[in-house]
Amino acid sequence: MSNHLSSDSDISSTESMLCGGIAGMVSRFCIAPLDVVKIRLQLQKDSSRYYRGIFHTMRQIVRDEGITALWKGNIPAELLYVFYGATQFVTYHHVNQVINNYNETAERWKISPGAQSFIAGATAGAGATIATYPFDLFRTLFAAQGAKNSTVKNYTSLFQTFRLIYNTEGPLGFFRGVSSSIISIAPYMGLFFASYGRIKDSLDQLAAKNHDFLVAYNLPTKGWQEATAGLCAGTASKALVFPLDTIRKRLQTQGRMDVSYTKLASMPGVQRLLDSYNPFVMARRIVVAEGFRGLYKGFLVSLIKSAPTSAITMYTFEKSLSILRWWKAQGKSLEA
Repeated sequence: MSNHLSSDSDISSTESMLCGGIAGMVSRFCIAPLDVVKIRLQLQKDSSRYYRGIFHTMRQIVRDEGITALWKGNIPAELLYVFYGATQFVTYHHVNQVINNYNETAERWKISPGAQSFIAGATAGAGATIATYPFDLFRTLFAAQGAKNSTVKNYTSLFQTFRLIYNTEGPLGFFRGVSSSIISIAPYMGLFFASYGRIKDSLDQLAAKNHDFLVAYNLPTKGWQEATAGLCAGTASKALVFPLDTIRKRLQTQGRMDVSYTKLASMPGVQRLLDSYNPFVMARRIVVAEGFRGLYKGFLVSLIKSAPTSAITMYTFEKSLSILRWWKAQGKSLEA
């Protein structure tokens, strides 16, 4: 089976955008409960310790707020994942084309396939993050506000949240923590796409070499490569950049309405510090207050979330593309 994300793939921009959006929508719905659990654990301070572990946190949320709370913030999150997936895959496609054109004309310093995947993935991740960041902020605020001891309890709807943030913080409030997001997501997506391509190619070769064995034991010969490669690539990439994700969540939820992560709130003349958008300042605060372990709060649930998310996303993307191309082969079009 061909790798539709390889540098020489013939996938079009429309196919990338449509299949990327579908992949984002499906993966988001499946992993929403784990995302809520992860955010609650990341935002919890050591002094409260209301949530202890993945399953305990999930039980507490269901007991306190009902089972639907596991999908809290899912409307902005679905919008986030659909637009993020569409933007990410179409950007990845275009950056690959630009690099291909450069390699065709360059006599020296050509970009290797691995570096090309990393650059395209990092650029796609950064671009999609900026384009969809307000949705990510809304998702985080909705998911966080049900937590015990949380001071983020001011949001009731998308419109009300939009108006409240705009009135209190201005347009920049919608991009609170965006620099930290780019710093964490760009290398994550670069590593993910670079490793995904290599892993999937290896699995395709393995499946082809052992085709008779798989058939003899009624094992699938195709379909599992995308999910397995996505799972492995997502796990390895997330483990490397997780502290930056924690910093991003803290930056998103501080603002003027939350002073939980600073000890300077009671001092005169330091209100401006509460609106800090500096990820390095936030990292220092976390380490001082909670130690280095604070940077890895919610790491296990994030790892458990990121692995199936990556697997579902890549499997859905590849399968959606296969179905779309079958549809077009029947003489039909996207406008039909």
